[in-house]
Amino acid sequence: MTKALTKLKSKPADEPSHSGRPKAPLDPEHVKALAGAGCTVEEMAEFLGVNKKTLERRFLNVIESGRLRRNVSLRRKQMELAMRGDKTMLIWLGKQLLGQSDRSQITGKDDGPVQHEHSLAHLTNEQLEAEIAKLSAAETVGIKAASDAGASETA
Repeated sequence: MTKALTKLKSKPADEPSHSGRPKAPLDPEHVKALAGAGCTVEEMAEFLGVNKKTLERRFLNVIESGRLRRNVSLRRKQMELAMRGDKTMLIWLGKQLLGQSDRSQITGKDDGPVQHEHSLAHLTNEQLEAEIAKLSAAETVGIKAASDAGASETA
């Protein structure tokens, strides 16, 4: 028998092959906890002392599970705050989950554009002069207030 065949025969068939680096001992629950805490894969790999690709290859499902649990917990807490009357959380969840927005749209008849007509034709000359006087007085007060504010800033 040749030396190569002797070596092959001398190794039991159930003995594991030890080629390459041994697997790093990692606890899946520890990986899940880190993912649940919001750590990135890079942060987890650095913390655990393993390569990022190794962590992804061996624990991708565990990482996804940890992140899903975190998301569920976060949603639960947000809902608890909203249901206790937290106005900010109520508004935010309304926007996120119900499609609500801050935009308001004013429409006219039959959801058309708002029609605005301002006619002075119905006013008498006296009424028209009174309206002009009011507008002039308001403009004068506004100009005086603006100049007073500017004067107080320089004083």
